[in-house]
Amino acid sequence: MEQQPPSDKGSLLIVDDQDGPRQSLRIIFKGEYNLLMAEDGPTAIELAKQHPIDVAVLDICMAGMSGIEVLERLKHMNPNMEVIIMTAFETTNTIRQALRLQACDYINKPFNVATMRAAVGQAMQKRDRRPAVGIP
Repeated sequence: MEQQPPSDKGSLLIVDDQDGPRQSLRIIFKGEYNLLMAEDGPTAIELAKQHPIDVAVLDICMAGMSGIEVLERLKHMNPNMEVIIMTAFETTNTIRQALRLQACDYINKPFNVATMRAAVGQAMQKRDRRPAVGIP
């Protein structure tokens, strides 16, 4: 089985202040995507400034900068980035905020591996269907 060159892989940013979920997602998606890991919002923003990001998976409850704030900043930097929100503390208000800021999915923690794989896969497919910039 041939492995795709790294440039053909989508880039996946994983942001969670807890090491367990962050490392679980790293193991699930290792080799499938180019992975970028951040334990907080400011680090995620810096990574997004330095690297093109196709999909981001953000935890809502993080110290310093919430996942909603990170979502807003990432979408401001790159409106085409697909963002999946995950949380152990689901509220109607956070769901509403995430949808208003154009998150493509909202997943509860602890997450089901198949559900997370499907969400990231669908988000990556959206990236593949985007029209090229500058081409009519």
